[in-house]
Amino acid sequence: MKKSRLNYENIFIFSSIVIITLLILIYGTRLVYFYIKENKKVVNNTIVDLYQAVSNNIVISGDGLVNDTEGYYFRGKNVNNYINYSNMLFRIISLNNNTLTLIMDTPITNLYYDKTYNESIVKSFLEEDFYKVINQEYLVDTNTCINAIFNEEDNCTEKYTAKVVLPSFSLYKKLGSQDSFMNNGYYYYLSNASDDDYGFVDDKGYVATTDGIHLYGIRPMITIRTSNIVRGDGSKENPYMIESPKTSLKEANVGSYVYYSDLLWRITKNDTTSRLILDDTLPGIMFSYENYSIKSEAGKYLNGEFLDSLDKTYLAKGNFYVGTFDTDTKSLFTKLNTYVGLPYMFEFFINDTSDYALMNLSKYNEVIYQIKNNGITYQNKIDSIYKLRPVIYMENNLILTGYGTINNPYMIGGVLGE
Repeated sequence: MKKSRLNYENIFIFSSIVIITLLILIYGTRLVYFYIKENKKVVNNTIVDLYQAVSNNIVISGDGLVNDTEGYYFRGKNVNNYINYSNMLFRIISLNNNTLTLIMDTPITNLYYDKTYNESIVKSFLEEDFYKVINQEYLVDTNTCINAIFNEEDNCTEKYTAKVVLPSFSLYKKLGSQDSFMNNGYYYYLSNASDDDYGFVDDKGYVATTDGIHLYGIRPMITIRTSNIVRGDGSKENPYMIESPKTSLKEANVGSYVYYSDLLWRITKNDTTSRLILDDTLPGIMFSYENYSIKSEAGKYLNGEFLDSLDKTYLAKGNFYVGTFDTDTKSLFTKLNTYVGLPYMFEFFINDTSDYALMNLSKYNEVIYQIKNNGITYQNKIDSIYKLRPVIYMENNLILTGYGTINNPYMIGGVLGE
């Protein structure tokens, strides 16, 4: 009897283990299934599969992916060609031989044109300032056209090649001009330039030329070659991604979003400390004709009441360029070292929000510079109320969680080594 009872117990135990194992497999599989479904069935493929992912957009006419002798390119307005690269949002222009040519979705900053493209401040900004902060691992050369625009039939007669360039008039026409994703409601400069005529696209999508003194948007254009993992579906809400998130603030890409002190910020510089700009604006304050300082109205508020509202644990002092501005940029070299400031001329991502004042006054006219919602830096009168967009510095020996995107920003998870 005793032996029989032991057999029954063994059978019961074995049966229980089998049932529990089956339940784990069943519900574990369902958990994975619904997790993937909830997360929009993220694509995890190589760059070759990205061609397959966008192949459904191939069209003979209308909006979509077009095949020509140079490869595939996106034409029209309603196309899912968004890609997150270096935590900056780009649009895919073309696909060719496992390379992608991209253009930033919105202008990264606003600049003036001072000379022909080869000698301009635009070129030096793209190839020095911007090139230093973008992920260079996958960058290859990009071609553009720098000939002057003479008429609407003008084609590319003078080519230029670099790692970062501006889009050209001939490319704008090829992609559909006004009726393409290149027309996005912003003023921005083209690469076409002569000594006194500089091509640009206005907020309605029309192409014209100017004398270059206007501060219009700069949309960097790059080409990348990669076989890395690709995630997303190409929509603005779920763009393609080819990079893994960083684990520390010091490693994070310029352009990454960081959630700190219950506010959303964006990294504009990463060095011994990190410089971050608020992804929003604060209520307005009166500006008078005086350079920004901790004694000015804006400076007193930002380094007083606003600073006190932040978690100061990881904040650091940093330099802010408070000089007056004209086309002689050396005037910007006047510095103020404090905790909170405002964006200065040529700051990255100044077009992410609008209707706020910059830190720099005009050198010759009693006006202040203001960012509007169309890629233009305006001059407006002083002794008026303007919204504020704070800029801070943070210690960057910090642990991060998240992806650094606008929908999944980095969160501070403590100090490295602690």
